[in-house]
Amino acid sequence: MKKLFLKIVLKSNLSNKTMNNFTKTLKTNKKRFVFYNDWKKDYFEIDRSNEVMLDNWGICDLREETEKIRIYSNGGYLEILNNGNYFVTLDRSDYEYKKEELEELEKILYDWCNGELFNLYNGWSSQANNIANTIMLHCSNDKDYMWEIINEYVQMLEESELGLKGIKETLEERENK
Repeated sequence: MKKLFLKIVLKSNLSNKTMNNFTKTLKTNKKRFVFYNDWKKDYFEIDRSNEVMLDNWGICDLREETEKIRIYSNGGYLEILNNGNYFVTLDRSDYEYKKEELEELEKILYDWCNGELFNLYNGWSSQANNIANTIMLHCSNDKDYMWEIINEYVQMLEESELGLKGIKETLEERENK
C-alpha cells in the first residue's frame, strides 16, 4: 500500500480526476482523527475490470487471483481473491487472511494507514499528537478510560490558573455555539 500512495504522488501521468479524488480524500480528513470503527464502515467494492475506478483511486499491480477490490474511503484497500480470501501488501510484506479473519486484517491495514497515511497528511504527525491519537483510540472504545484521562487532565489544569482558565474558556465557547 505504501507503494500505492507513493505512486499516486509521484506518477506524472495521472489524470486530474485521479489526483482530485486523492486530494479530496486528504482534504476531507485534514485535521480530523479517523477512528477505526468509522474507517472500517466507510468502504465500497469494485470489480477488477473497473479500470476507471482503479485509475481514479490509483490502484495498480493487482494479483492475478484478484476478483474485487474493497476500497476504504478514508484510505487503503484490500484485494478480494477468487478463493474468497483478502489480501494486501504493506511495507513489502504480504498479508492474506480468510473472510472469517477479515477484522484482523482490517486492523493491520488501519494501523498501517494510521501511521503512514492519516497522520502524514492530516496534521497528526508529531510525537505528542501520536500519543493523543492513541489515547483517543482507546477512549473511543473504553468510556472508563476516557473518564480517567479527562479527570487526570482537569486535575493537572487545576494546578495551573492559566490552564484551568483556558479550559473554562473553551467549554464556554463550545456551549455558546
